[in-house]
Amino acid sequence: MVSTFSLSQIEEMVAQLTRQEQLLLIERLAGRLREEFNGGDSQAPMTEEQLTPFLQQDASPERGDWLWEQSLREQPQITAAWNKAMKGMGISGEPVGAEELQKMFLECGVNPEENQFSRGIIEMREE
Repeated sequence: MVSTFSLSQIEEMVAQLTRQEQLLLIERLAGRLREEFNGGDSQAPMTEEQLTPFLQQDASPERGDWLWEQSLREQPQITAAWNKAMKGMGISGEPVGAEELQKMFLECGVNPEENQFSRGIIEMREE
């Protein structure tokens, strides 16, 4: 039996996801919409002519149910891909909080008053 959720219930469930999980969900949904309108090409931008009729459609509970169920089915693959990416970058363990990270920077001799990182970003933009 398929459960039906209201938009507010879905929003509550999505709010329980991490920001990264929410972003992945949005990106995945956007890719599917682009594929639907662009004949399977998830990278091609959608034209206004394609997008307008879709936005004017009434949202059906069945479509919402399908999207939610699909996201739940694909969560293990998303998690596995995330873990693989973290491992590939050599990132492991629990995340470090902002205060702890600031302490680590200070211990390594980084002066927060120097704005080294901002200057580097600005220099790269100017290249």
